[in-house]
Formats: sequence, structure tokens, C-alpha cells
Amino acid sequence: VDIVEEHDPDRLPSALHPWFGSSMRALRWRRVAPGVQRIRATGIGGGDLMLLRVAPGSKLPLHSHGGSELTMILDGAYDDLLGHFGPGDVADLDAETVHQPVTSPGVPCICVAATDAPLVFSRWMARTLQPLFGF
Repeated sequence: VDIVEEHDPDRLPSALHPWFGSSMRALRWRRVAPGVQRIRATGIGGGDLMLLRVAPGSKLPLHSHGGSELTMILDGAYDDLLGHFGPGDVADLDAETVHQPVTSPGVPCICVAATDAPLVFSRWMARTLQPLFGF
């Protein structure tokens, strides 16, 4: 007998429960930039683990990474110079990658990202505002 679990759009993946809980509706998002909300996990040593929710059709600032970043898409999608990333896709980025994600229209792009260093913004305005937003 095959048992197929129904997808519950409110349920976060079980691997994220220790840091964020199990329910998407229960999350307490913090606005960090226009169209961008974040939740940082606590108790992570040597890096940063966060959930991001980016409004549909948003263009994030051009940036690279001060180290490594792994990002997995949970819902929605985005495109950048590396291609199209949708639910279940993982972007493995390093300090050499310069990109500008643009979220797809329709639904917010929700992803989990693990970084080991802050982002490096290419334009002066984003660099100037970076300390305020904590990226």
C-alpha cells in the first residue's frame, strides 16, 4: 500500500523545526528592506541561518558573498544569472558569484539560507544601508 502524504503549505520542513517551528503561519517575520522579510535562527555558531520572504516581482540588490551561501527555495521562485530556482532547488554560492535575484510574480519567494559571512553589495547605497539591515 502506497501512502502519499499531502503537501501542507503551512508546514515547514521538519529539519527546520528546531530553529523556526513547524508552522509558516506562526512565523514572526521582520521587515529588513522594502519587499524583504527575514527570520534569523538563534543558537547557530559560526554563521547565519535564516528564512527569507521576498515579495513577488522584487529585484534584490546586486551582490556577492563574503564566503559561502546555501539557499533552498521552499515556495515561490527567483531567477538570476545562474538560472531559475523553484521549490526544492538549492543555490550553492561562493565569494566569486555576483548576482541579482529577481523573484517571480505571483507568490512570495520563501527560502532558507545558510551563510558563513555577510553579503558584499556592489552599489554604494546598499553598502551604506547594510549595517541597518544586518545583511
